[in-house]
Amino acid sequence: KENQYMARGTLCHNANDAILSTAVPPRSVIGMKYADEVLTEELYEEKIKPSLILLEEVDPDQKMEYVTEVEVSLNHLIPGVFGNADLIGRIGNRAIVLDWKFGDGVPVGAEENEQGLFYALAAMHTPATKWAFDGAGEVEIVIIQPPHIRRWVTTPARVVTFGNELVEAVKMSERDDAPFAAGEWCRFCAAKPICPKMTGAVDRA
Repeated sequence: KENQYMARGTLCHNANDAILSTAVPPRSVIGMKYADEVLTEELYEEKIKPSLILLEEVDPDQKMEYVTEVEVSLNHLIPGVFGNADLIGRIGNRAIVLDWKFGDGVPVGAEENEQGLFYALAAMHTPATKWAFDGAGEVEIVIIQPPHIRRWVTTPARVVTFGNELVEAVKMSERDDAPFAAGEWCRFCAAKPICPKMTGAVDRA
């Protein structure tokens, strides 16, 4: 269920999308609303303004071609699986997969970031975004989480390999005897109360 922190994150995503996709003056998003959240001047100064400044590190000469808030799909590998990429772009020989993170509690790294690799893989095969990867020699995963930016450059071949790993993992998860594994991914999982891995110690006791 969406909480106030998730709603605030969505609001910040919407604000950046409005700024980048319609070229409105950045400060014009102050007052924008989503659910019960309002983009105040304080929130603008804390999250929106620094995120746009950090974007300039990725595209200092403003030569990047990009699309924002675009749905990308893995139907060619796993029917029905899709995601919403914050920004897919291209600078020279490099495809860019950028994700905004506006939460404060959990720092998100870029290297081998599975969400970023997923978006890259899906974007490679989505008509609206495949242009960013055609002929590209590099793929960069960018996480902008104000006040930090984290970047990792990889290859299209690594993205394809990730796709093979993902397909095998999905096949494994669909088996009746699929193994359970607890880890950092459990942090936001809503199924913890019924998960054998999480409740096993209690049941044994």
